[in-house]
Amino acid sequence: MLLQDAQAADIPMRLRRYEDLRIERTRQVHDGSREAGALYRSTELSPGQQAERIVAINDRLQLDTHDAERIANDAPLGTLTTR
Repeated sequence: MLLQDAQAADIPMRLRRYEDLRIERTRQVHDGSREAGALYRSTELSPGQQAERIVAINDRLQLDTHDAERIANDAPLGTLTTR
């Protein structure tokens, strides 16, 4: 957990790191959703092709298995973005 054993002075940096992780994940899901929506509306693909590609997007995004807590725990604290 990013806040585990944090000193008061560390909390702002650790919360920024968590925000960076969540923003990146949100961007990935957003982009995948847009891609899946475009496939769903496609008139060039058969329904089976659409479904196959949408399932591949969902698999790539790990929608059912994404573990935000594990990713936060594994995240190096020294890789913050600058704001």
